[in-house]
Amino acid sequence: HFADEVPYILGTLLDRMRNEFTRVTAVNAFALLAAPGGAVPLTCLLITKNVLLDVLVPELAGFLRKSSKPLRQATLAALNAIFEAHADALKPAAVEEVLVEMAPLVAEADLHLAHHALLLATTVARGASEKVAASIDAELVPRALALAESPLVQGHALRSLVALFRVLAARPAKAAPPNHASLTAALASQAEAAHGAKG
Repeated sequence: HFADEVPYILGTLLDRMRNEFTRVTAVNAFALLAAPGGAVPLTCLLITKNVLLDVLVPELAGFLRKSSKPLRQATLAALNAIFEAHADALKPAAVEEVLVEMAPLVAEADLHLAHHALLLATTVARGASEKVAASIDAELVPRALALAESPLVQGHALRSLVALFRVLAARPAKAAPPNHASLTAALASQAEAAHGAKG
């Protein structure tokens, strides 16, 4: 019976994910399983979904520090799929760990990775709790504002950056930053500083 094979399947994927040679393929497999429209969604596979996510998400977050660009890109896609379908099952500490590890990727050094990191940031920001929003404000907003100043930002990276700002600006006015007021003030301060530097 398929259900009897689930622990073996998931255990094998985790083992493959911990092997340097099969890691990217395993990460891509988890992305497919996590996708809400996937042929075999993760929720159907798991009786103990939270247990798997408690292990999986921190390990994926750690991959964002690796030097391999294909691995980091696959990891961002997998995390985005997990957050889209299972955000309510993730512990705040795991979410904060993801934010800390992905924040350095929001930079002009690699705009392709920055685009994927911004997509994940936007997914995390939607419906974020006050605690997670505070982490976004501390970890991501300064980097997003710095990226907005770069003359190199265009195409997908620019569109995903604007999408993140829109989601953050749509937070309730009375909510803690980031919100419309805090972003407007930060952008105005940034523009004033740039104007002063030119003068």
